[in-house]
Amino acid sequence: MAPLLLGLGAAGLPEELTLLLQVLVQQDAEETVLLPRQLERLGSAAGPERAVIGHHIMEVIAQAG
Repeated sequence: MAPLLLGLGAAGLPEELTLLLQVLVQQDAEETVLLPRQLERLGSAAGPERAVIGHHIMEVIAQAG
């Protein structure tokens, strides 16, 4: 899932990224919480979008809680 999130972020599709994260939080909150770690594992290959998307994941989780 992490590569898809990176792709949406890199493509400049923030609304789609948010919608996907909201669905993930509702369907599988545990998986969503693991996404930042998956992004971290991708390392520098993920580029600067990794930090932005990681922050966005946390924001969506916080709003859902």
